[in-house]
Amino acid sequence: MEPGEGKLEASSGQGGVVQPVRAARGLKGQSSFEYLLTYGWALIVLAAVMGIILVLGVFNPKPVPYCVFPADFNCRGFALNENGSFSLDLGQGTGHTIQVTHLRCTQETNATLGDGDALLPEKIVPNGGHTLLVNWSKECYSNVTGAVAVATGLTGSSFRGKMLMRYTDVESGFQHTAAGDVLFIYEYVPQ
Repeated sequence: MEPGEGKLEASSGQGGVVQPVRAARGLKGQSSFEYLLTYGWALIVLAAVMGIILVLGVFNPKPVPYCVFPADFNCRGFALNENGSFSLDLGQGTGHTIQVTHLRCTQETNATLGDGDALLPEKIVPNGGHTLLVNWSKECYSNVTGAVAVATGLTGSSFRGKMLMRYTDVESGFQHTAAGDVLFIYEYVPQ
């Protein structure tokens, strides 16, 4: 075979050293294939991991229940039954013993306390202490359809609303109203 026949050669320009010219198209195709193969597997693994995370609900956390009153009050325990009745153990640190006279759990935006919200019997909460105000004897109310109704729900669903409370300072006789924010998770409580 004569030099230059059937074989592509190129000079590097450095002292007459001759190097074979690579078939540019073949090697570029191989390089692209290796790139796609390598990163394709990585993308498949990434998609599988994302699918598992979505199925497990990592990006859809469940709401955390809360009951928040002004600084002098705290909810020591609370629960909401599927039928809309609730239980509330209230602690207080106002500096005086109080007597809770009215309590309302509602989603109404402009709710007020009325005769239907009276606690019977009224509950005494000593300063620095706590008392079970209601134990399934009152209901939370919804205002979803424009009409006020008992807020019922399925176990695991949530209720977000307000807790309104009227109390009397036993020492001074002054009446006060406190409002708190609540997020209850419905649970089944046999009664």
